[in-house]
This record gives sequence, C-alpha cells and structure tokens, in this order.
Amino acid sequence: MKSVLYPGSFDPITLGHLNIIERATRLFDELIICVASNVDKHYIFSHAERVELVQQSLADMAIDNVKVVYWDALIIDACAEFGAGTILRGIRNMSDLNYEMQFSQINNRLSNGTIDTLFMTADEVYINMSSTQIREIAMYNGKISDMVTKPVENALKRLVKFSSANDGLLPNH
Repeated sequence: MKSVLYPGSFDPITLGHLNIIERATRLFDELIICVASNVDKHYIFSHAERVELVQQSLADMAIDNVKVVYWDALIIDACAEFGAGTILRGIRNMSDLNYEMQFSQINNRLSNGTIDTLFMTADEVYINMSSTQIREIAMYNGKISDMVTKPVENALKRLVKFSSANDGLLPNH
C-alpha cells in the first residue's frame, strides 16, 4: 500500500489544502493528514480544534482513504509510525519551494534516504491562499467563505466575536 503523509499546521485548513488533499487521494492508497506542531508558530486554534476542523472539512468530500492525526515530533518519525514513504507538501510560489526543499533534503538525510517529498501546487484559484491571510481577513470581518469550509468560517467567526468581546485579544493555545 502506498501511503503519503501531508503535514501542516492547518491553522486553519483552507480550500487550497483541500484541493491538494482531494488530488493526492487519487495518487496514493492512503493519505495521512498530519496536523503538526511547530514551536516557532503561535496558533489561534488548539491542536484538538485543528484536528476537528480538518475532519469536519473533509466530511462532505467523497473520499475514504484519509486519516487525520496529530503529531508533535519529527515528521520522519510520523512517517515511520504510519508507514508513509512519502511526504506531501503544498507549494504556492518559489519562496515556498526554496523553504520546502531544505526540509525535504533534511528529512531525506535523517531517514537515510527512505523518505521522499512530493511537491504539489493547488489549482490556480487557490494558489495565493494562505492560512495567515485568511486569519487576518477574518479578524477584520472580511469575506472568507470562498477560501474555507463552513465549519472553519464559523470557528473563525466565533474567535473574532470572542476577540472583540475581550479587547481584541485572540486566545493563544
């Protein structure tokens, strides 16, 4: 069975992520979405909320070869744990590619050459979409319905409402 691991913070998951997920499920027998932790990032959603939002966002998609997990260690260790020989990474532009190539090379070296990385771009309509931009648009009550699923939109609206009621401070999980 060919398995691929798709790691990311998914804070929040976007339609761009879902586009890559849907297409990757056609290439691999199993897709493991790995909601990962990064010590350098400050998340607006807890890891449990991010996992739940990914699962809710996948609910309406007609795919059955996807598993969602949380991981807070090295991604190559997640590959070993879940039997994935490939890491899937989404690329929006050359900056993403340069950044991701460094991790690809490190992961390959740390795994003694057993883990490869597949770079995939989202369809053109999603190419300039980022979770960071979506969070910012949501904070100013901008329209995000064409960038995220309804569960994510609702969760972001709840955070904005909570933030407004608490002097504009978002909860830091």
